[in-house]
Amino acid sequence: MAHLWRGHRARLAIGLWCLLVASAPAQTQAPPAAWATLKEHFVAVERLYETQDGNLSQLTEIMRHAGPSFERDRGGLVSLRNTLALGHRTHAYQLWAAQGGGVIGDTLNMAQRDFAEIDRMRARFLDLANQMRDRRTPQSESEFRQYLAAFSQKLAQLDDIRFQPVYNELSAFAADCPLHADVVARFSDPVGRAIDTFYADPRYAGARNEYQAKRRSLFAVFAGWDAQQQRTAEASQVVRNDWRRIHEDTVRLVAFLRSPDFVNAIPDIDAATVIDSVHRIGGYLQTYR
Repeated sequence: MAHLWRGHRARLAIGLWCLLVASAPAQTQAPPAAWATLKEHFVAVERLYETQDGNLSQLTEIMRHAGPSFERDRGGLVSLRNTLALGHRTHAYQLWAAQGGGVIGDTLNMAQRDFAEIDRMRARFLDLANQMRDRRTPQSESEFRQYLAAFSQKLAQLDDIRFQPVYNELSAFAADCPLHADVVARFSDPVGRAIDTFYADPRYAGARNEYQAKRRSLFAVFAGWDAQQQRTAEASQVVRNDWRRIHEDTVRLVAFLRSPDFVNAIPDIDAATVIDSVHRIGGYLQTYR
């Protein structure tokens, strides 16, 4: 009876496992296209900092001198600049580095290399599982438990060190994206009026024209961001969904492998379920290669 109950629990666990990993929300963009869209925005954030941060700083300073009536809009623009420079740009750099080095880039590249090693381990895992089915002995069970511990530990380390950090960085980047929606509508006119106010004297017409040109240059960049806001947000959601699944599938797989029922009921379970899960996680990673 105990043996039957163990088998029932194991089959139930497999059923739940399959249900969990199979459930994925519908996506409006395919992951490769979404990743390409998101990389475009990473580059745009970095380019803004490299080419327009000086203009942004100068324009907010003019707003400060133009008088208290511009202080509220200036405060909003300063807050946006701080977000872009201190948060959004940092996350964009880390994530863009996924294709060219850097912390998250190295993480992704190493994750793919480490996962290739895990994928190589699956053949031995399946061989030992078959041995447990056909001829369970104290020696085969001991070897299987040792291998299982190493297998699950490598998966857990991969999630802790690689998968989860990428997901967290993506989430932090996405949290800042709504803050730069409709920037032109909110700030372009107030900045223009502040420039006209500060350089109202006809003697400073040259400076007024110079800073109005800087304003147009800055907000032309933001106009592109505004126009792409929905597309960028959708792409961000698709990519975060993928990395959430990579992270969560790995965590579930580790918990499944470490369940006492897994070893005890090995004759009653299909170890290929684990291999299918490994393939699924590897398939997600292929998108970002």
